Amino acid sequence: MLTGCAVLPEQSADAVRRDPAPRTADTPKGGLTPGTRKAYHRAAKAAAAAGHTLHITSGYRTAEQQRSEFRQAVRKYGSAAKAREYVLPPEKSAHVKGLAIDVGPEPAARWLESTNGRYGLCRIYANEWWHFEFSYRYARERRCPDLKPDATAAG
Repeated sequence: MLTGCAVLPEQSADAVRRDPAPRTADTPKGGLTPGTRKAYHRAAKAAAAAGHTLHITSGYRTAEQQRSEFRQAVRKYGSAAKAREYVLPPEKSAHVKGLAIDVGPEPAARWLESTNGRYGLCRIYANEWWHFEFSYRYARERRCPDLKPDATAAG
C-alpha cells in the first residue's frame, strides 16, 4: 500500500511526486472512490499506449487538508473570493469527496481532456488544466460538461 504519495501502485517509484495531501486511494479511512480510482487506472493505461505518462499530483484530501489549502490560497490571493477561483472550502470540494484528481504533466492532461469523458474523467474548470472530476455519467454519455470559468462556479 502506498502512503504519503499521490501515485497509484502500477506507476514506478521514480514517478512518485509527493502530495501535500498524502492520502491515496489505498487508505482504509478515505481516498478516491472506487469509480475514480478505476477510471484513473484505465485512463493512465490508455495514455501510456498513446505515448503519455499520466500522474496524479493530488487526489483525495481530508476536510482539514482542504481547509489548510484554502487558508493558504486566501493568504496567497489576498481574499477568500479570489482564493475560491482555485481552491474550494472542504464542504464544496470534490477532492474531499474522493471524486477529483489533479494530474500532470500538462501534455498528458491535455490528452486526457481530449478523450471527452471516455474514462469518466472530465476537466471542469477553464483556469485549471490539471483538475479532473469523475462521474459515471461522463463515461456513459462519453461527453464532458462545458468548462466552468473557475471553481467559483461550483456552486
